[in-house]
Amino acid sequence: MQALFLGSLPAAAVLQHHKPTPMRHRFFNSALLLIPALTPQAADSPLSHGPFIGHVTDHSARIWARAERDCSLKLTVSDDSELVWEQHEEATAESDHCVVFDVDGLSQTTRYRFAVTGPDGSASGWFETAPHPDSPSVVRIAFGSCAREDESTAAVWRRMGKAGADAVVLLGDTPYIDSTELGVQQRRYREFAKAPAMAQLLSHTPWYATWDDHDFGRNDTDGNLPGKENSRHAFIEYHANPSAGDGVQGIYTSFRRGPVEVFLLDTRTFAATEPSPFEPQRPTLLGAGQWRWLEAGLKASSATFKVLACGMIWNEATRPNKPDHWMSYPHEREALFRMVARLGVSGVMLVGGDVHRSRLLRHPAQDTAGYALWEWITSPMHGSVIEAADAPHPALVHDAGEPNAFLLMSFDTTCSPALATGQALNAAGDELFSRRVSVDELRSDRGGRSRLPQLSARKPLKVFVLAGQSNMEGHAEVRVLDYMGEDPQTASLLAEIKNADGTHRTIKDTWISFLTGLDGRIDGENREVHGRLTTGFGSQWARNYSKPGGKIGPELAFGITLQKALDRPILIIKTAWGGQSLHTDFRSPSSGPYAPTEANQKRFDTDEEMRELKQATGARYRQMIDHVRFVLGDIRRVYPEYDTEQGYELAGMAWFQGWNDMVDRGTYPNREQPGGYDEYSVCMANFIRDVREDLGAPEMPFVIGVMGVGGPLQEDSGYRAVHANFRTAMAAPAELPEFKGNVIAVQTAPYWDQRLAAIDEKRQELRAKSHALRTENGGHENADGKMTQEDIEQFLAEYEKELISEQERDLEQRAKSNAGYHYLGSAKTYSQIGKAFAEALTELQ
Repeated sequence: MQALFLGSLPAAAVLQHHKPTPMRHRFFNSALLLIPALTPQAADSPLSHGPFIGHVTDHSARIWARAERDCSLKLTVSDDSELVWEQHEEATAESDHCVVFDVDGLSQTTRYRFAVTGPDGSASGWFETAPHPDSPSVVRIAFGSCAREDESTAAVWRRMGKAGADAVVLLGDTPYIDSTELGVQQRRYREFAKAPAMAQLLSHTPWYATWDDHDFGRNDTDGNLPGKENSRHAFIEYHANPSAGDGVQGIYTSFRRGPVEVFLLDTRTFAATEPSPFEPQRPTLLGAGQWRWLEAGLKASSATFKVLACGMIWNEATRPNKPDHWMSYPHEREALFRMVARLGVSGVMLVGGDVHRSRLLRHPAQDTAGYALWEWITSPMHGSVIEAADAPHPALVHDAGEPNAFLLMSFDTTCSPALATGQALNAAGDELFSRRVSVDELRSDRGGRSRLPQLSARKPLKVFVLAGQSNMEGHAEVRVLDYMGEDPQTASLLAEIKNADGTHRTIKDTWISFLTGLDGRIDGENREVHGRLTTGFGSQWARNYSKPGGKIGPELAFGITLQKALDRPILIIKTAWGGQSLHTDFRSPSSGPYAPTEANQKRFDTDEEMRELKQATGARYRQMIDHVRFVLGDIRRVYPEYDTEQGYELAGMAWFQGWNDMVDRGTYPNREQPGGYDEYSVCMANFIRDVREDLGAPEMPFVIGVMGVGGPLQEDSGYRAVHANFRTAMAAPAELPEFKGNVIAVQTAPYWDQRLAAIDEKRQELRAKSHALRTENGGHENADGKMTQEDIEQFLAEYEKELISEQERDLEQRAKSNAGYHYLGSAKTYSQIGKAFAEALTELQ
């Protein structure tokens, strides 16, 4: 942790460090023991600020100080009988003359005295090491936020000391800075640390801090604030926390004091700077790195109690028009509660500040992680209360609009069950309210049941693979979703996709990774989009990646249906590219090398072009397999809540492709004849075998989505023989003896929307008329060629009104968003297809 802290400063600001000298059993320094407990910054002090006690454990301590000018400073530490530590540090302008001494090799629960000596004298203080983490003990921690350098705040510092606080945690706006200029940041920290009452308390009490908006740089701001690196630089200079973020960004940290571990979160640095790891369509609050750190810390913590503390509040009940709270990122608060449940973490409590009121909320078990989560809010230490922040909330237990307030939390493991007690106090020591909670109340095994989507404990993650060409990509625009509500067969699916207020839902415990060609490019750049399943994971063609996608395919209803049927965590891995054939692009190894027909050979001018095609043969197959392996190699990258002990199983695959093979007369010259597509059946069977072998899942259930463009075939259907023969060839492998019981062919023709298709036929007639009017052949209204462009447009407008009724145009607008070969861009059709695929795979589970 020491190396991380020092490494977090820019190279120029890292302090010059002389190797410390442990002194235990070396010699006795009686003169040191006679040094009185001087008030910090006494007249003969070499320091302008401090010394203050930073992070203290059962065996170590950090001591912070600031000199007035460049100089050498020496720290000496002693116990009751001898000098145990000596260390030299250089105070330089590069660090604004701040130094941090790191002391180690100390004994638990022991009082030590120390002195910092410089050219102009000494300043001293004392500290007591923490109890061993596993020893029964009582620990008191004071939490405060929103402080000024005034007498009313000074009274709070003094009361914290009188209350016997073993540590002080500052939650931000400590101090108010409202600038990211480095000089301003440093000046305000100097002014704040000069307060005598604060200096007196911190000369013997460990002190920890995070920031809120005003010390980060500006009111109600997020991580996009210019100059935030200066704020971090100054924060590190003027604090002695255990660590600072990841060593490059952020200031999040944690510390253990006896039975409690406090996780100090940074809710500023990363806010709104990147997609949330839980819902990439929405912004993050903590950032992916801080989330990983927090999960690892909670999972590893053996503390009886865990306090999650930050500058902002954890609920939305505050003054009007203030978005600065966790519920501006509700997906991340939900993810936190789910994480606590998934990891089985007991003893969690929440602490926040900022709103200039003291409050206590009890978030019920059904809304959290299976046990009630208590949220303490403490603010302000100064004298300014905000009455408008007295907002109602169903979880609110206590509210006090009291100036000069702080929170004292006591954690007691000397009794059974262990107890946590919170007291909201004012500067006079009056109790505003209090609450005692036993650790037994902070366990998920108390029978509390959460309404939040929870992961099924210890059940393997179900992984499903989707692959194909453009119809597996999905070309239904989300604007046509509401049409599903007009049909009782799909209205229930729409209710799973959209909330009553029109917002789009994320599907519980269901995540997706989708690899496809960027902007529709097949052989150029490919891009993965991933996150919790919701709308937007259809085709990414021409997508603006700064916004959520605007299309869906079969994947959405597929995931919804599987989740409802299996009630298990689900991961969908989807790979799809438009304009790709099974015969060539998805050709699998068992189908052998590409063997072009005579007709295909005529398509290429040179042998080099033919060689390039042969080399590219099977490229989409290889990409598909590689991407599935890539995702499975690091599932938590896509599905952050995945538990490696839980494991996964490849539970099924759905294939939805065919158009490019069906229309390829060169590859299938006898396609109008029975058996004309037999080669497709062979490639399909080989594909199933190879996928199972390459993914190590020899019995993986498999669904073949049979091309259904055009719907059920009529005797007078155009290309009837082609469509019928191709559908037969697609479905044929499911009848092979080796695939009985684990491969199903799902016909998609029944989901073709005949009403939309009838309108589309009229559109084709309109397009044909438009083309005819612009040609010189006879037999149409412009046979003499005298119509002007304006005349043609006017004629076509009238022709359209006669051909397509107003009701049909309205239906077309709300239900159709693409061409016939993309199932008319019907969200209803794609959803029915996805549902059918899922139901078929459920049969095979």
